Amino acid sequence: MVGEKSSFEVGRCLRDTWDLYCRHFIFVLSLSLICIPPVGAIVTWLDRKEGPFGGLVGLLLIPWLAALLWGVQQRENGQQFGIWRSLWQGLKLSPRLLGVRFLSGICILSSTLMLILPGIYACVVLSLSSALALTQDRAADRSINESYDLTREHFWKLLGFWLALGGLLLLALLGHCGLTGALLFSGLADHAAVSGPLPRLVYLVGSYQGVALFHLAGLAALQQLTREQQPVGEISPGLTPERLDAEV
Repeated sequence: MVGEKSSFEVGRCLRDTWDLYCRHFIFVLSLSLICIPPVGAIVTWLDRKEGPFGGLVGLLLIPWLAALLWGVQQRENGQQFGIWRSLWQGLKLSPRLLGVRFLSGICILSSTLMLILPGIYACVVLSLSSALALTQDRAADRSINESYDLTREHFWKLLGFWLALGGLLLLALLGHCGLTGALLFSGLADHAAVSGPLPRLVYLVGSYQGVALFHLAGLAALQQLTREQQPVGEISPGLTPERLDAEV
């Protein structure tokens, strides 16, 4: 991406992340509710098996994450595709997202083996690679290169942004745990009540919303960093269904 030097504001990006989530809350929530039962069933089945299946849990979320970022970007562009179409496109885009995660993981691991600080630097400068791959029609290797080019001049601000967002999500998690502990301590609920199907569903939905918010933050940061590089009135088409079908 060549153009004018972009700027980045932490507070603005936090606000943009929340606005982006609120604008597409129904879509994000619906996508989560559809994916929770099959993913939960597979995780339960894996828990009963002996073997190193723990790493497969993260892979189960790849199609959901791809559908999330693709669907939100299409809605930002004025294309109102349904949940099932977004899930189908997410399945098609899963290999690309896997490629991004694999290459990013190699870069981060290599940096971490040298020192902790290079590993942190790699995490920050590659944090937009998934959003670039899924919303801007970039191959895995190109998305990593462009993420580095976009973020290297804003490393400290982006580090502050991700730490602030992580802190807010951690506070939300601690609030949930604190509420559960308070109910048990006060005697208003017993252990069976707070670990029943409904509280577990609420916890799972909340967890999915936290993951969605974290990944939408990458999209919000990408929009802010690239907004000044686009001509006025131009909307980036991203990876439209027609272009994706042509690729496949």
